Amino acid sequence: MDIHQCSVRFNDNNINQRKAWIYLKDRDKRKYPSYAALIADAVVYYVEKDNTDTTNEAAIQENRLIDRICNAVQKCIADALSSEILKQVFTSDKKSGKDNRVTITVVTEKGEAVSGLRVQVIGDTDHIENGYTNIKGQITLPMSNTDITDDKGNADVGEIKDDKIYDYTVVVSDEQGFIENALITLVAEDNAVLVCLPDGKVIDYYNRITVKVTKADGTPVKDWKVTVYNKDGSAIRTEITDEDGIVIVPPLSEAPISKPTPTPEPDTEATPLPGIETTPTPEPSDKPDETEKPSGTETPAPTDKPTETEKPTEPTPTPNIGDGAVVQNKNYKYKVFVWDNDGVITEFGLVKLLENGNLEIELPANKTLNPQNKINVKVVNADDTAIKGITVTVTDAAKNTASDMTNSKGIAVVPASDTDITDQNGYAQVIEDGKIYNVIVEDTKVKIENAVVKVKDGKISVALPDGNVLDTANQTTVTVTDKDNAPVKDINITVTDKNTKTATKTTDANGKITVPVKTSTGGGGGSTSGGSGGGGGGYIKPSYTVKVVDKGGKTVNVNKTVKDDKITLTLPNGKTLDDNYYTITVTDNKGKTKADIDVTLKDKANSVSGKTDSNGQVIMPLPEHKAYIVGYPDGTFLPDGDMSRAEAAAIFARLIAEEKGETISGKSSFTDIDKNGWYADYIGYLAKYKVIEGYNDNTFKPDSPVTRAEFVAMSVRYYSLFNEVKKGGYTVKYTDVNKKYWAYDDIAYAKNIGWLNGYSDGSFRGDNKITRAEVVTVVNRATGRTADKEFVKDNFTKLNRFIDVTDSSKWYFFEVNEAANTHKAAALDKTETWVK
Repeated sequence: MDIHQCSVRFNDNNINQRKAWIYLKDRDKRKYPSYAALIADAVVYYVEKDNTDTTNEAAIQENRLIDRICNAVQKCIADALSSEILKQVFTSDKKSGKDNRVTITVVTEKGEAVSGLRVQVIGDTDHIENGYTNIKGQITLPMSNTDITDDKGNADVGEIKDDKIYDYTVVVSDEQGFIENALITLVAEDNAVLVCLPDGKVIDYYNRITVKVTKADGTPVKDWKVTVYNKDGSAIRTEITDEDGIVIVPPLSEAPISKPTPTPEPDTEATPLPGIETTPTPEPSDKPDETEKPSGTETPAPTDKPTETEKPTEPTPTPNIGDGAVVQNKNYKYKVFVWDNDGVITEFGLVKLLENGNLEIELPANKTLNPQNKINVKVVNADDTAIKGITVTVTDAAKNTASDMTNSKGIAVVPASDTDITDQNGYAQVIEDGKIYNVIVEDTKVKIENAVVKVKDGKISVALPDGNVLDTANQTTVTVTDKDNAPVKDINITVTDKNTKTATKTTDANGKITVPVKTSTGGGGGSTSGGSGGGGGGYIKPSYTVKVVDKGGKTVNVNKTVKDDKITLTLPNGKTLDDNYYTITVTDNKGKTKADIDVTLKDKANSVSGKTDSNGQVIMPLPEHKAYIVGYPDGTFLPDGDMSRAEAAAIFARLIAEEKGETISGKSSFTDIDKNGWYADYIGYLAKYKVIEGYNDNTFKPDSPVTRAEFVAMSVRYYSLFNEVKKGGYTVKYTDVNKKYWAYDDIAYAKNIGWLNGYSDGSFRGDNKITRAEVVTVVNRATGRTADKEFVKDNFTKLNRFIDVTDSSKWYFFEVNEAANTHKAAALDKTETWVK
């Protein structure tokens, strides 16, 4: 590409000769015969810092000369201004330097800013400074990684590395307007910007700071760290820029419980951080230690002991609950009220809205989690409608935590006591003498919300809400587990309905009772469920009617024989057990369905056996997909959370044991495995099959998060136990996975067999932590499991489900439900039909 040059010379009687050079790239190979051919529509304004002395004759003459130069080059650079190079040469008294920065503005003759124009400023010692004009057509040189905001809150910072120019504009403002004299420091290698607020400005929840970071051409800079701090070094906050290049400090997802206390005077003994010195242009400062992670990306770790709490039967907020705190993020916006027995909490505390829509409350220093002083939290929408089903976690100054879920009134109450009310999942938690009881109340149709659960003297009482009664046609089941979710056996439970009807029973080995108990009268009104086979009386010579229907809904005529109360059915010619399943219904001679009847179904070569259920049905043959993942005690799954290496090992151990019909046990040689740890047998069992590998120091690091590459490698090793796997014949073109990467063959195999995908930018990110949702997706594909979407939607309230996996539009919704629910399934053509 040719470059054409012209030069314009000016002479002045009192001032040495000056030059202005303009360079133009000849894109279309045109030839310019003279300077006149280069005339176009652009103007260059030269402004030098502090060159405003109108009393000095030399300065006056120089300013006049500058004006003449600007006028002479007013029309130049005919087309494609954004790609042209403007070069100005200054004499020795105009040397480039940090204390002699030059701002150049480029506009068309109509006054329109020209952005993206590369500018070179050259001193007489051939020192060159480069940069690009911003969206206002301006550039300040020499480039520096520090700058001070002007009266419009603007600062320009940049660096040149490896012949590439990194030029950014930072705008700082608060709710009162633009902030002038803030020190901006660019840390390009960390994708970070530091903002030191000037005197008179501090980080304040009632006057939030907004920082916008853009490239010189105005393109927003996303996912950069912006650290804002007060001049005295206090209140350091780091946030991540959004898609508009913006952070707000403090973030809108946080708000004080009540009006803050007066801002204290700066600590004169505080360790100084980079700040604005008394000189007009401070030297670049060292970047401060970032002491706080970006709050927008924090994900709370699941607590081992969630403390669900008491909710008043009819919560009636008093007028003394305050004005509420408004918190919001890109998905949610709430108003949150916090009060205790004394009324609204007036001391400084924080409300934090998490990305998943749940809340964290940090209490003031003088408030503690105390069963005698309940903390009440009410959550409403912008229109003041209550928000149900939000997990609220409250933390006091001593780092004690307690959680509860908002009820239909939008209210959560902590900490736990001897009384609680079930949430929409039928869950309540009560405590007595340090013993924690998790209680689930349900009937044959749904989980029961708003049942009052109490514990006293080691006995539990359950008062059913209006709309739920004790009835043999719709029995009530109560399940009790301890703090570790182990069943609590032999605890006395009394259930009462609104009609004061009462049923009392002691929990069985599974921690369950079902009331009222159905009775058998022998006259036809007995139980239709259970294990008696014939109820009260039965038949000495049983006579059964059997109906067989195939997967297409067509009735199949079978040969039937009955012996010793067992039924054998033989399929006709043309019907086999392969690629088909059959629904078998057994009734007695009165048309009543019969439970617990042994049935064998045969074709010419094979046979399968099963027992009829309470509806007199059995479906055969169907493989059973057992649940292989569990959630946390607070009812969450945390789909975006990490998974530890031990948790990953547990998944594969369960899958292998199920396939092989083995008991999970074993001992590994890893040096960091606690033989009494919950994961010891899982890891020992997997090590036996070489599905897992440790590190060079013979450790396994069970509590460390498993990475994407590690989990894929485990998945391929698991798969190879039951299938032929030939690695090495596949390739993959992820931008960050080369053939020397330790897990390349595993990743290539898994990609080509259809288990996983990379990211939209072409990367795989093998060393990143894998999320729990990604884990179940890979496992489902590796084991050929695909959820029956219609079944899940129609029966969702009856399934094992999680409070943070309820939106069927989420990509992981059906994957998680497939992994969390034991079911029988017929799989055909990469689809799955569930039968329960």
